[in-house]
Amino acid sequence: MPTDAYVLAGRAAQWLAAFPGMTSLLWVAVTLAAYAVTMALYRRSRAHPLMLPVVTGTATVVLLLLATGTSYDAYFTAVSPLVFMIGPATVALAVPLRICVQGPSSVSA
Repeated sequence: MPTDAYVLAGRAAQWLAAFPGMTSLLWVAVTLAAYAVTMALYRRSRAHPLMLPVVTGTATVVLLLLATGTSYDAYFTAVSPLVFMIGPATVALAVPLRICVQGPSSVSA
């Protein structure tokens, strides 16, 4: 039975290779799923420091990249929408943090 699963996975990979946009969507979904799963494991482990989602999620994605033979360049290109959204998300979190740390009078209008 596992052989059938491997054949099916191989056919799915060939099908996705025919549609580059689908491959991008696949890696975005894999990245988000890895984070969600490792976040659940982190919570279940009662916030054990070795189970930080950034560490375990990254390790999960790296293992999947190695297992599928996908280059980092191809992965980085596929998840570029996520990389693009990191900048605005960082700024959106930095402004309230600065207000919290320095007080509301420190932020100019």
